[in-house]
Amino acid sequence: MLKLFVPYFQQYLSGQRYARDVVCFVFTFIESTTFERVRAVYLDDDEYAELQHFMMEHPEAGNIIPGSGGVRTLRWKRKRMGKRGGLRVIYVVRYRPNEFWMLTMYAKAKVENVPAHILKQLKETFEHE
Repeated sequence: MLKLFVPYFQQYLSGQRYARDVVCFVFTFIESTTFERVRAVYLDDDEYAELQHFMMEHPEAGNIIPGSGGVRTLRWKRKRMGKRGGLRVIYVVRYRPNEFWMLTMYAKAKVENVPAHILKQLKETFEHE
């Protein structure tokens, strides 16, 4: 089941954070049920807002996973955890309309790598929900 998620980035669009010549594209974040569940474990609302803001400014920051059909993985640090406590955010970016499909995330310390064929299946399942 898809959940349309209204991002927490409104405070960034108020003009207080940006110089006048900086443009930030607005994306919709669509979360898989898996992502929704694990996000609550790893990131609080403020940390998730920071992640969303970064992703809107750098939509292609994550590396494309070969053989996954366009799924990307983004390394993200958590507060108070250091480099070893980092997360891997798995997502797909779509430009028409501007959407991030948030598939899953995991702590690097707990899972080494998710095989590309599994990520491709997850993406295909997400497309058909």
